[in-house]
Amino acid sequence: MGTADRSSRNLGKHVAQQVDALVSNSVDLASGRARLVDAAASRRSPRLPRILALAAALAVLSVVAFFTLRPKPMTFEIGASSAGGVGSWIAAPPDRDVSVQFSDGSRIGLEPGARARVVELDSRGAHLVLERGSVDANVVHRSSTRWLVSVGPYNVRVTGTRFHATWDPIKEQFTLQMIDGSVVVSGPGVKERPVSNGEALVVQGTDQPPRFLDRNAASSASMGSSEPPLAISALPLAPSASAAHEGMTDAGAPSAPAWNELAASGQHREAVEAAEREGYDSVLASAGEGDLMLLGDAARFSGRAARSIQAYQAVRRRFPGSERAAHAAFLMGKVNADLFRNPGMAARFFDTYLAEQPGGAFAREASGRLIEARRNSGDSAAARNAARRYLRLYPQGPHAALARTVLKEGDDDE
Repeated sequence: MGTADRSSRNLGKHVAQQVDALVSNSVDLASGRARLVDAAASRRSPRLPRILALAAALAVLSVVAFFTLRPKPMTFEIGASSAGGVGSWIAAPPDRDVSVQFSDGSRIGLEPGARARVVELDSRGAHLVLERGSVDANVVHRSSTRWLVSVGPYNVRVTGTRFHATWDPIKEQFTLQMIDGSVVVSGPGVKERPVSNGEALVVQGTDQPPRFLDRNAASSASMGSSEPPLAISALPLAPSASAAHEGMTDAGAPSAPAWNELAASGQHREAVEAAEREGYDSVLASAGEGDLMLLGDAARFSGRAARSIQAYQAVRRRFPGSERAAHAAFLMGKVNADLFRNPGMAARFFDTYLAEQPGGAFAREASGRLIEARRNSGDSAAARNAARRYLRLYPQGPHAALARTVLKEGDDDE
């Protein structure tokens, strides 16, 4: 046995003897501690430098492991091998899908014509914004998964699931079909609403109540297949507050549906035509505030831009200062931007809405659309002002990447 081993064994015996003495003789704890320290110091082993070296090596390994094994931000690829960038638009052509593959195994499929972008990415998940079109999302579940998919103005919080979602910005129509798992949806008219496996949700127009299809009805409608999205026609229509009972004539035959009934049931073109038969100006002068908004939406959804502007103007003229009047200004901005392609006029209406409802339900979207309108109209200074305001209020909002781009463009010009 070597000298170092004998010394270590003797040190152990001596320490054990000191401990026994403490127990048997009830020696004061502080005094006993001092004796132990003195004993260890007097018999320090030549092995101590090796122990210190081992401790130093373990410390180095711990540091290396920390930097090597700590979670890394996710990456994603577009298509087969094109690396994706946060904030960059991803557009699917009209004739084919585009697949977005994430390094955690999740996949987002953009259907033909869809346009989206990844606005945030970290080790736990991503924030994807769908501007228009349809996506098929398949998110891999892990204990720390944190995904958010913004579908127009609606947020879909995801942990691990598969769903199909669509946003039509012209019709303001949001649809969601759960294929597997569950999500929580929030947005205009929907407050933190869980949607689980087999259920579906559709919201059309800001004044229309959300419509839900439960899992039993969804199973019947899907005929046992979980792959294709449910057709909108499969969703039951909820009654609208502005819809009345269908009347009966004196002869007992049912009368033709009124224009507001047609609009409430989603027959937008027929609703506008019925209002025109009744006398459009007369309807604008006599209809209630809610019905006028319903008429404006029906005209907008059916592409009758001028008729929609007339209805929204009637709301603002006859019910000034109301929340719906401000909402009408916001929708007039959308009509000018999306249908008339008049960004200068659109910006004026978005500004009007924000002045009248700075904390309103559509303030974030109006602020983002204002950046687009100012930029598209060529007013760079106003676009930068709108971008600064947006980032101050909504630094993680769906238009934040655009706002930063506008500000960077201004810096480059200078």
